[in-house]
Amino acid sequence: MPTVSILIPAYKAEYLGRAILSAQRQTFEDVEILVGDDTPGGALREVGERFDDPRIRYFHHGFQKGTRNSRALWEKAS
Repeated sequence: MPTVSILIPAYKAEYLGRAILSAQRQTFEDVEILVGDDTPGGALREVGERFDDPRIRYFHHGFQKGTRNSRALWEKAS
């Protein structure tokens, strides 16, 4: 079980790639990176799954409500 969970609730693709790269580059390695796609149709799936890193898990929520997306990621965190 990872020690730290990095939660990335996302809605805009232009920021998601950079956020994931930032999470991957942390010096502490015992992490899981959870990406919550809050777009209606899962528009961020391609960005969330393009990284070949077993620490990253992508979820499509589509709530279109940031607080609900964040809460769903929190509940999925190890």
